[in-house]
Amino acid sequence: MDLEKYIPELEYNIRNLKLNHYPYSHCETENFLPKELFNNAIKYFPEDEIFIPITKADSVEVEKVKDHPYNNRGCLNIYDYNYLNYLKGEKYTFWKNFRNIFDSPEIIRAFLNSNPYYLKQRYPNGLSGLKVGSKFQIIYDHKGYELGPHTDHPGKLFTMLIYLSDGPNIDENVVGTSVYTPKDKTFKCNIGKHYETETFNKVYTAKFKKNNIFAFYRTNNSFHGVEKIKTKNFERKLIQYSIWQTNYKAA
Repeated sequence: MDLEKYIPELEYNIRNLKLNHYPYSHCETENFLPKELFNNAIKYFPEDEIFIPITKADSVEVEKVKDHPYNNRGCLNIYDYNYLNYLKGEKYTFWKNFRNIFDSPEIIRAFLNSNPYYLKQRYPNGLSGLKVGSKFQIIYDHKGYELGPHTDHPGKLFTMLIYLSDGPNIDENVVGTSVYTPKDKTFKCNIGKHYETETFNKVYTAKFKKNNIFAFYRTNNSFHGVEKIKTKNFERKLIQYSIWQTNYKAA
């Protein structure tokens, strides 16, 4: 299953992303994946039973609440062979190769070079010694899932969400990723803590539809989240891809 043939088209799409820079660098882009590659991502989507709750897969700490919203997010961290090996046959082959595409130097460089201003601001002393790598998750959300405003782990440089299903098309159930600004305009977060929405303004929400992406560069004000999923039978399927500083050390 040769997926490397898609790298040139993906690199073209990445290097031509149209970024919005307020309140932080982010974008929404339709039809991101080549059509055949997207169709195969749907075809080889993993079985429900092999997904692991985010509280276990990512060691996300939550208060001891029986029906915590995060329990309604299932993850498959296929950057880790312990999880990738849950897949069998053609599904294993496809997702291993899919992951390898986005872990390739060409793709990582394309994302980072698409926003040189960001790199200069984050690394004012230059990029010497910087080591980066990628993480790749397949995600399956259900009714009751929601994600409070947060900036992401400080070791992240970039995150992209590829939506694999369509939203429920119900006005009061907005399920795309939202951008938030704090009501206290001086507030920033350098640790990625998750907050309640009451102290934030929602300023924008990406459309949750097939092959649409929402992507952003991580900063101390890159607040984003997901409103509560209310539709009972809605399947929120997506890919989360992120670029990390592998030699990051907390201050």
